[in-house]
Amino acid sequence: MIRGAIWLGIAGLFARGLGALYRVALVRLVGAEAIGIFQMASPIFRLALHLATLGLPGPVAQMTSDARGRARRLQARRVEQTGLGLTVVATLATGAGLALLTPWIGQRLLHDERSLLAVRVLPLWLLPAAVGTVVRAIAQGRQMMADLAATQTVEQVVRVGAVMALAWMALPFGHGTVAAAIVVGSAVGELVSLLALAWRLRVGPPSWPPVPLPAASRTGGVWLLWASPLAVARRLLRLASPLLLLQLVNNLTATINAVLIPRRLQAAGLAAAEATILYGELTGMALPLLYLPMVAVWPITQVLMPDLAAQAAQERWTAVQRRLGQALGLAGAVGLASWALLAWQPARMAGLLYGEPQIAGQVRVLALSAPFAYVNHTLTVALLGLGETRTPLVTFLLASSLRLGLIHVLVARPDLTILGAAWALVADELLSALLNGRGLWRRLRRARR
Repeated sequence: MIRGAIWLGIAGLFARGLGALYRVALVRLVGAEAIGIFQMASPIFRLALHLATLGLPGPVAQMTSDARGRARRLQARRVEQTGLGLTVVATLATGAGLALLTPWIGQRLLHDERSLLAVRVLPLWLLPAAVGTVVRAIAQGRQMMADLAATQTVEQVVRVGAVMALAWMALPFGHGTVAAAIVVGSAVGELVSLLALAWRLRVGPPSWPPVPLPAASRTGGVWLLWASPLAVARRLLRLASPLLLLQLVNNLTATINAVLIPRRLQAAGLAAAEATILYGELTGMALPLLYLPMVAVWPITQVLMPDLAAQAAQERWTAVQRRLGQALGLAGAVGLASWALLAWQPARMAGLLYGEPQIAGQVRVLALSAPFAYVNHTLTVALLGLGETRTPLVTFLLASSLRLGLIHVLVARPDLTILGAAWALVADELLSALLNGRGLWRRLRRARR
């Protein structure tokens, strides 16, 4: 676990650092309005991505890791092949549906015709992103963390170069064309990363340590060694269905935010262009600044899920609790440090990075959510690694309902406007951390009985 986390940590540090510089340069190059248009199309892409992946990446990683721990080669390979096959079929169907719905999405849903071109090119990004997500899950299940780290670095380098070059060339053609150029550049990065990782999976097959285990487990991970592909597909989809619902609700909520926040800003008396700029500042500048220190937590959580799955399959609950304590302690410490830094110098950091010190108010409010956001991310990964998918779903439904309700009420207030959306996110993260923490404690208590 430690070695894999170190590899991912080094790659994540490089990728996050490069990503921060890229976002700063992109904001300065294209402006907040073009970023706002891209951010309005982004929830549509994420919704399509999760429809295309069917919620499979988590179950594929978990079941591959479980089979690997049990030295079950046929089972692991069938999990990988079935997951990829289901994803390709779903991606083609989702891409076709997205292409057909593009005019309605751009003109009726987002109410901004400048977003039409960005939505139109989303299928180019969808195919490599969807397949790449499942390929990364396979590598995660095999615990090929060095390869994940390398391809993550390759993707970020290629993406930054492609996006910056295409956005620069698109500048004379308006903000909508620039947003579409960002989509195409992101697709190039995903494609190169997918090809690199697929090649590594082909030339670097997993090792199969002989691990004697009992024929039954409380985690429900033991099933027929010679299960047919159809049985594998049914089990994958059964595990993935709560995750898919969680992701769909998540992205539906993000899409509603992309529509609701600008409308409520206009209800507060702002012009449409000003509302788009404020939305771009929140989602394209302030929020990425909040999650920038996630580089210290992300590699641990990437290793944590397959490690917990393998430990739980062998009923090593003491090791599970030790891993959780380490991961949650790190997440909490990083979250507190992030809160202190962002609350202390929000204007200086926003001005230094983006040249936009006016977003300091948003950053200062969002900083309050940092400890809860980082701990909640780790709690969610832990629950998924232990095969607990319903708790994150219920938590998200409750927290999202709270956030949307607060956005509707607070953003329309002239004295708050965009700060109302920031306060709504703080409430969301706080409630999510409390509910997921309670769910993980109950899951561990059941396991130790």
